[in-house]
Amino acid sequence: MNIPAQPEEITVITGALKVLLPGAPNWQMFIQGEKFFVHGHSEFNLQVSNVTSYLCRYLSK
Repeated sequence: MNIPAQPEEITVITGALKVLLPGAPNWQMFIQGEKFFVHGHSEFNLQVSNVTSYLCRYLSK
C-alpha cells in the first residue's frame, strides 16, 4: 500500500463516514459537510454503511 506523504483534508459530500483516525482509540462519525484531517505518512480506516461520496484534498506540507 502506498501511504501519501502529504497531509489530507477529507470532506464528506453526501452520506456519512465512520472514521478511525491514526492514534485515536474510538471511531468518529462525519456527516455531509463535515471534514477531517489526516497527517502525512499515516493511515486511517473507514466504515461506510450507505452510499457516500467524499472529496480528498492533498495539502502542502
